[in-house]
Amino acid sequence: MPGLLEEAQGRYSGTGRWADGKGDSHAYTVELELAPEGELGLWLRFRHVFVEEKTPDVVMEIPMQATAPGILTFEIQGMPQGLGYYTQSALHFTLPVPNATVEATHLFENGGCHVLGSSQKNALGRYVMWEERLRRA
Repeated sequence: MPGLLEEAQGRYSGTGRWADGKGDSHAYTVELELAPEGELGLWLRFRHVFVEEKTPDVVMEIPMQATAPGILTFEIQGMPQGLGYYTQSALHFTLPVPNATVEATHLFENGGCHVLGSSQKNALGRYVMWEERLRRA
């Protein structure tokens, strides 16, 4: 499967905003990179910097492997296997973090990346959603 999300590969930066089930909402900045790993692999790396809160940055690297056309799996130490899918311009995955499930969808269009996601629990135990608007860096 050469060219896995080939046109979307690169670095992006921009802003995001999260909102939780109690109505709290804050902005943050985002750095994202999508890079190839051989013919069947893809690295998704991101950093979220929470500028409005006293919360540590979130930095994650997810090594994804295509196991069939359109299907991805990944493993992060200490977590069950994660699953996802991809198309020519989209990437979606479910991250099985302890005591919650996180899902994210990345839509790559017009030189940018639109990210939508949610988690069953944030640091306060509340359902949370987020949206990010990123441009190629």
